[in-house]
Amino acid sequence: MISMKLTFRTGGREVSESQFADKVMNAALETARKNLKAKIEAVRCPVHHQKAEAILKDSRGVNFEVRGCCDVLAQEIKKTVGGS
Repeated sequence: MISMKLTFRTGGREVSESQFADKVMNAALETARKNLKAKIEAVRCPVHHQKAEAILKDSRGVNFEVRGCCDVLAQEIKKTVGGS
C-alpha cells in the first residue's frame, strides 16, 4: 500500500485542508461577485442611456441591490443576468 501526505500551500504558507478549501471557495465567490457586478453595470437603459449601480448586500453571497433610472433598465438587467 502506498501512503502519501498532501500539503496545501497558499501565499507561500502551508495551510490545513479546510483552510485551503475555504480560500478556494472565497476566491470563487469573489470572482462571481466581480463578474456579476460588471455584467449588471454594463447594461444601459435604452430610454435614458444610463447605467445601473450594483451594491453588494451580503458579504457572504452574491446578493446585489441594483439602483437605476427606471423599470425599463431593471427589465434589461433581469434579461441580461437571467433574473425573474
